[in-house]
Amino acid sequence: MTSWKKRLNKEFDALAPEMSDEVRTAPILTERKEYKREEKSAYSGRKAGFWGLAGVAAVLVVVFVTLALAGVFGGADSKETYVFAFEINPAVSFVTDSEGKVLSVNSLNADADVVLSDESTLNAIKGKSLDEAVVAYTDTAARLGYLDLNTAAGAVRLSGSEGKCQKLLSDAAENLCGYFKDKGAYVAVAEDVVGVSEMGEILGVAGAKQTSDLVGAMQDAAVAYGERLAAGVNAEGLKSLHESYIVNSQLYGYIRTALLAGTDDFVSNARALAEIGILNLKITFSRDNPSAVLTDYWSVTERFDEAYFSDEFRALTDGMKALLTDYSANFGADITSKDEFYDELYDFAVLAGKEFEDLVFSLASSAIESITDPQAIFEAFEEFAAIDFGKILEDLTPQTILSSLSEYRGILAKSGIDPNLTEALSQAPTTVAEYISEMRSVVTAIYETRTKVFSEGYATAREALTDAEYSAFLDRIAREYGSTENFWKNYVGVQ
Repeated sequence: MTSWKKRLNKEFDALAPEMSDEVRTAPILTERKEYKREEKSAYSGRKAGFWGLAGVAAVLVVVFVTLALAGVFGGADSKETYVFAFEINPAVSFVTDSEGKVLSVNSLNADADVVLSDESTLNAIKGKSLDEAVVAYTDTAARLGYLDLNTAAGAVRLSGSEGKCQKLLSDAAENLCGYFKDKGAYVAVAEDVVGVSEMGEILGVAGAKQTSDLVGAMQDAAVAYGERLAAGVNAEGLKSLHESYIVNSQLYGYIRTALLAGTDDFVSNARALAEIGILNLKITFSRDNPSAVLTDYWSVTERFDEAYFSDEFRALTDGMKALLTDYSANFGADITSKDEFYDELYDFAVLAGKEFEDLVFSLASSAIESITDPQAIFEAFEEFAAIDFGKILEDLTPQTILSSLSEYRGILAKSGIDPNLTEALSQAPTTVAEYISEMRSVVTAIYETRTKVFSEGYATAREALTDAEYSAFLDRIAREYGSTENFWKNYVGVQ
C-alpha cells in the first residue's frame, strides 16, 4: 500500500515544478538584531487571489516547503550548524548555530591545549557569539606570548566551512580587526571560505563529505587535542604518545620557555657568584688575613674582630659584604658560609663544564689549605665569569635535562620550573587516565609559566590604531603579497 507521504508527493509532482536546490537546502534563520535588513517584497500591497488549480498548487507548494524544512518528511535538521577554524599557531575550531552562537570549541594542536586550559577563557567562548569567541581566544593567546601584539606585521586566519557561513565569518573577522586596532597591533586577519575536504585537513577529520560530518566529529570529541590523541590507544601507544606529546610537544616547550625567559637573570646570577668567588679567593690568600692558616671570608669574619684587620683587608671584607647584600636582594638567597656559597655555585658549575664542576666539588669538599695552585683557581673563576650561559641555555635540550635530572634540578628551580613536576612527567603513564592527568598537569604548568614570562610584553603600552593607519597596513600587504591570505601563508611558513 502506498504511504500517504508518497501519495502526497506524487500529487505535488503533478501540480508544481520541482524545487530548486537553493529552496530545498535553505536553513531556517531566526532574527538576529544586528544583521536584520528591512526589504519590501516586490508584491507588497498587491491584492492577488488564487483561483483554480494553479492557486491550489501554489498553496500546496508553500505547505510542502514549510513542512519539509521543519523536518516532517525526514529532511535536514531545522537548526543549521557551521564549523570554523581559527589559526594563530595555537589553532582552534568553533562549531556554531546559524546565529553564530558557539556550541563547542576544540583545540587543534598542543599550543591550543595550553590556551584552552584556562577555565575563564573557555567560559568566554562557549555559549558566546563567534565575534566574542575569536577575540577572547586571541586575547589569551596574546597574554601567553603565542601572538606578539608588538610585532611590525603579523597575521591570523579565520576560515569557514561553506558559503552559507560567510556573514558570520565576515562579522567575526571585522570584530577581530577591531580588537587589533584597539590594541595598537599591526596584525592582519585572513578571512577564507574553504571546502569540506580542506576544512577536514585543518581539523584533523578524515573522510568528511559534508559540513555535518565535521560538526559531528568536533562536537562529539574532547576539547583538548592531547586528550583526543589518547582515544583507543593501548599501553604501548601511550608510551609513544607520552614521548611525542607530553615530553617533546609540551614538556620541551615548558622547559625551554622558562630557561630562555630567565636567561638574563641566570647570566647575572652566574656573574655575581663569580665576583663573590674571586673576592673570596683574594681574601683567603691575602697577606693581611689574620688567620694563621688559609681561611675563607665567612670563617675569618666569624673568628676575628675587625680590629685585627688592616685597612686593605677591611676594604676586601667590606666589598664582600656589599656583594652578598646585593646577591640576597637580587637573587633571594643569603650566603652565610663557604658551604652555602658552593651550593649556590654548583648548579652553574654543571653548565660550565665538567672541569669547572670537578673544581667546585673539590673546593667544597676539601680543606682550603690543601690548595697548591691558587692562580689556577683564580683563572678558573675568571673563565667562569666569561662563559656565555645564554648560549648554553639555548642549546640545552629537555632530553639532556631528563637524562640527568638529579644534576639539573637546581637549574630548573632557578628558572622557575618545578623539578618535581618535571620528574613526574618524565615517567611514562600506563593508563589513559594517567596520561590525561599528566597532560592536564603539564598544560596548566605551561599556562602559568607563560603568563608570567610574557606578561610584560602583553602589557606594553600601545596607542590604538586609527582606521586609516590599519587600512594603510592592509593596503601595504595587498601590494606586497597580493592578498592577506598570501601574507598569512608567508607569515606562518605555509608552502
